[in-house]
Amino acid sequence: MQHHHDHGGDEDERILYTVEDWTPKGVVNTIWSFARTGVSPPPYLMQRLMARAEETVCAFSPPELSTFCWSLASIKHRPSKSLIAVIQERFEETHTAYHGRQVCDIIWAISVLQPFVFKETFLRTLEARATHLVADLDSSQVSKMLWSLASLGVDANTHLVTLLVETSLGMAAAFSPPEAADVMFAMVKMRVTPNKSFLSTLVDGMAEQAHATLRLSDGSLVEAMWSINKLGLEPNPKLRKALIRRALIGSSGYSHTTLLRLFSVLSEVFKSTMGVENADCRALTAASLKRIAKCAESLSEGEAVEMCGALVGLCAAGFEPHTADVDALADRCVTLMPQMSNVTLCLVLKAFVSCRVTITTRLSHSIITAVSRATPSLTVQQVVSLNWCLSKLCITTDHPPLQAFRSKASKTCASTPSLHTTAVVSNAFLSQLSTVRKGGQPSQPAANGEAQEGTLRTLHPPPPPPPPSPPPPPPR
Repeated sequence: MQHHHDHGGDEDERILYTVEDWTPKGVVNTIWSFARTGVSPPPYLMQRLMARAEETVCAFSPPELSTFCWSLASIKHRPSKSLIAVIQERFEETHTAYHGRQVCDIIWAISVLQPFVFKETFLRTLEARATHLVADLDSSQVSKMLWSLASLGVDANTHLVTLLVETSLGMAAAFSPPEAADVMFAMVKMRVTPNKSFLSTLVDGMAEQAHATLRLSDGSLVEAMWSINKLGLEPNPKLRKALIRRALIGSSGYSHTTLLRLFSVLSEVFKSTMGVENADCRALTAASLKRIAKCAESLSEGEAVEMCGALVGLCAAGFEPHTADVDALADRCVTLMPQMSNVTLCLVLKAFVSCRVTITTRLSHSIITAVSRATPSLTVQQVVSLNWCLSKLCITTDHPPLQAFRSKASKTCASTPSLHTTAVVSNAFLSQLSTVRKGGQPSQPAANGEAQEGTLRTLHPPPPPPPPSPPPPPPR
């Protein structure tokens, strides 16, 4: 997103002097023009525009209100609660006058903005109006609405979703690659199980229009790869190559968040037919890891843990990360170790083992300190797991800070000798990592690299940036 620069010129001053006199059409057209050109209004202008919008929403026509909501979502501007309140009130007053595209744009805008601040009655009114208009929607609107409802967490059993799914079944061949990606994402997200012929038609259509995958946004690309893998589909070589090539083309410009999501998806995809046998996929995985490694110092604890989980899965599938890249991630984990939970510590050390991290004096000292700190609260499974990791990392428990841990490990092995095997260690590790931490912390992957439902490696990626949508024309 480009940013408007304050030139201090007469044009900005003229706009500011006249905002308070603008009609609803003037307010909407101005916001729409910013969204259409991809320019973010400067804060001082946006503040005045939103104030004027709040005063005039009561006079917005259906095209103006839908265009206004679409524009706010497109420039990622979250309106105030007071503005949302008058938007809801205006829609409920005039909801019977809205057409399919207008309702679709409003639902999409809600999915991009803050859905929790909208009234339940407003959402129900939107769904009720959309239900009456499903038959008039084209393929782009059906896919967009399915994606939006899935992102909002709407139940698949609602009447509106049922109608949209039935409609999509009848237009499978009409979906473009970006639209097909949105539909597949919605199917997975809402746990809808469409018939195989429908899915085959979607994938075949994407393959026939493989060149159109270049139009996929970064978010839609990651979704498409993730959805195809989750649905158990095997894209033909042409589509597989197109998706990976599209990812390679954009990899140098991916945002921090997109890179992390892409890498997490690749950890799932890698061992499928899209992955380990594909040189481009290996190249993309290596390139993504290298870019993440360059910004490793900025990773949060949750992001570092997610990377470790993904690397465990990738290494189990045969991927060999570059030593310098995993060492950069290890350095970041060293900084985060003092605040890690026992479960996280187990996962991180497992990743160190899988990736053959270079054990420096600093890293060894940090691991010893972290294990010593965690010892009093370790469970049996965690003791076995950490003992196994330490031995693989060639860190002896003879160090004085580890005396308590060594004693606890000896008692554990003596009391449960059956746990003292590599196979059972992995099972114990998997059992320990099955605990899903709350509060936004990611789940942990299995120790043996197998994808487990509900673990990090199969964790649904967060809702992506909104898929590109053709902007509605400004109100006449």
